[in-house]
Amino acid sequence: MYCSLADVKDELYLPLLQQMRVRFPGDELDVFLEKHVLSATDYVDSILSQAFSVPIELDEDGKAPSSVRTATAKMAAFFALAIFSEQEELFKDRRDAAREMLDALVASGRLPGRDVLGVRRIQWGSDARRFTKDVMSRW
Repeated sequence: MYCSLADVKDELYLPLLQQMRVRFPGDELDVFLEKHVLSATDYVDSILSQAFSVPIELDEDGKAPSSVRTATAKMAAFFALAIFSEQEELFKDRRDAAREMLDALVASGRLPGRDVLGVRRIQWGSDARRFTKDVMSRW
């Protein structure tokens, strides 16, 4: 999972989060949200796979890059609200922001804070064993 349940809860409006806590007592809310985090992670992977190897590697602390984590939390909040409430349009801004973030990552071919190039980008250079200086000097 690219984000935590706390990340998703931070994306929810406080009154809606309180309504969800009433509807899903105890650990039920966490189970409900975790299902949507998994769906959002799959969605994020489907978009990022255009430019990166997925799943994205987590750092030593088990965290995804912050932009990926934020986009995943926004999508998970949108997915959860779409199931919980008839007012998912309230969270359309979250969905749109997440998609814009993911599209920008794909377009740039880089993950902020990581030295990872997209896998479908042109890689410059050649195999030194085939195109040695001697071979190249004869051209």
